[in-house]
Amino acid sequence: MPIAYLLQADQLLFRSMGEVRQADQLDVIRAGLEDAHRAGRRDGRRRQLIIDLRLATGVIGNMALRRIARLIVDHAEHLARRGALLVGDDLRHGIARVLAARAGDAGLDLRVFRDPKAAGRWLTSGPMLRT
Repeated sequence: MPIAYLLQADQLLFRSMGEVRQADQLDVIRAGLEDAHRAGRRDGRRRQLIIDLRLATGVIGNMALRRIARLIVDHAEHLARRGALLVGDDLRHGIARVLAARAGDAGLDLRVFRDPKAAGRWLTSGPMLRT
């Protein structure tokens, strides 16, 4: 499948590969966020959101971008304050920055990275508890 998610104890990772239909993007992102919500965390910690677009080749349209951002904002209470968007080229860097700005409206600090190690360092350098 060109887009998939992995729900772990501390992370919700989405990975997009190749050309992905916008309807599939929305369906998988919705399912991942809803699974993370249902799974919950008893310790008060929230999962870090990581969206990996390094292998994506298609373009996310403006309407789909708004819908994805809305899904993330609607589930923000179940996500760690910090999240990472991994990109491999300038086009997806710009798209990811728009998504990060929209998520910022819900108090999420999503940052765009080309280097997954740098993203990992940034994600683990601060608290995962929401205040």
